[in-house]
Amino acid sequence: MKSNFSIQLPCKPYVKHYLTQNFGDPVNLYQVDNPFLPLLKLLLHSQKRDKYPTRSLSANIYTDSATITLSEDDFLRVGFELTRNGAIVFNKEVERTFKHMMHVIVAINFTFYGNLEMAIDRFTLDFDIPEDTWPHESIRKDFMRHASVHRFNFKNTISENLTKVFLTQLSEIGTLGILTLKEYERNTQKQQQPRGDSQSLGYTILSGGNPQSAGPAK
Repeated sequence: MKSNFSIQLPCKPYVKHYLTQNFGDPVNLYQVDNPFLPLLKLLLHSQKRDKYPTRSLSANIYTDSATITLSEDDFLRVGFELTRNGAIVFNKEVERTFKHMMHVIVAINFTFYGNLEMAIDRFTLDFDIPEDTWPHESIRKDFMRHASVHRFNFKNTISENLTKVFLTQLSEIGTLGILTLKEYERNTQKQQQPRGDSQSLGYTILSGGNPQSAGPAK
């Protein structure tokens, strides 16, 4: 959608990075279904009766800006200006989405690499995030502060799924008997039954801000 109508969103560098990476530059929220367009319309509409005046956001926090295109209909009927509070709300929603994605991907990377620094480096490399856009140390601190997750053994899970797909294909073409496939599934389920300790579940606990290996059951 080409449009001559747009608004400027003051934002943090990594918020702009997420928006432009996913929706282009200028940002076009109309091209795919996403939760940000309805929110933006709501905030633009709300500014008409917002009791808080429009004030500039802190240049020390919102050091960048993103151009977001609007349809002519939305520009004329909904609104064309965000209040200070509206800009903050929109920023926080994009931040929340991007950070949640970061937590999940870094946790998965940590599973494979066994090293948090390497996991973060892989995340920034895969998503082309420069150091001055989202510093490595900032990502690490946010991850350690919020991503208290269980690290499941993805390697075993992937291996088991691939093996099951392979055996299923063999059984369908008659190379492997269906009883052999069922026996494999029964054995896999037995191995996955927890004993009640964290070691049997095959994960490492991220506790107290530091990755810690789950110790043997006592």
